[in-house]
Parts: sequence; structure tokens; C-alpha cells
Amino acid sequence: MADSGVVPELVLVSSAVRARSTCREVLAGMGTGVEVDVQVLDSLYDADADDVLACCATEVPAETVTVLVIGHNPTIAETAELLQSEHDRVQLSFPTAAYAAFSVEAAWADLTPGTATLLDSYAPQV
Repeated sequence: MADSGVVPELVLVSSAVRARSTCREVLAGMGTGVEVDVQVLDSLYDADADDVLACCATEVPAETVTVLVIGHNPTIAETAELLQSEHDRVQLSFPTAAYAAFSVEAAWADLTPGTATLLDSYAPQV
């Protein structure tokens, strides 16, 4: 993720132990000197894709540009699909350590299905 230049200002992470561990590893991989606000949210633990969008809409301050959500599959894969418009949709694989980066033109409070454009994705070979 760091190689792609994606550096989040805010991380929304599930309260699950594994998700929090992943968050620590991701932040360590960004190196020193990177300041990131991390919010651990119980609401992401059992979330579905619509819940993840709603969480972003309510938890992300309007002035925030870059957000990372660390959660669970199949929810994260379903969220990535839901974010994309139907005519531009790309099927993504989300094994452990995969990510997708999207551009969102709408305000966070207005985040709804189909309002994002896929910019980049990575899935490690398993």
C-alpha cells in the first residue's frame, strides 16, 4: 500500500483482535513520521456492506481525504463491489492482506452504492 502512495489520514478498524493486529502491521509498514487517526469500531465487527458505507458516512469527518477500512470478509469484498458503479464494476479478490483504493467524489456523508471509482487494488498471491 505504501508503494502505491496511498497513506490514510483515518483508519476505521473492526474491534476484532485480528483486524487490530492487521492495522498495527499496516501502520508499521508505512514507516515512521506518518500520523494516522485510528478508530476501533465494534460496529464493523458484524457489519455487512451497507453497514460499512453507513459507518463511513457517519464516522468520517467531512475534511478527511483518505480513509482505510480494515474489516472482515466477505464484507470487505462486498463493500468494494458495492462502491463501484454497475457499468464500471471490477470483480476483486480479497485474500488476507489485499486492498482496494477508490476515489469518491461525493461527501462522506453522502456515500452510497455506486459512488466510487476503483483506482488501485492488490491481492497477494496465495
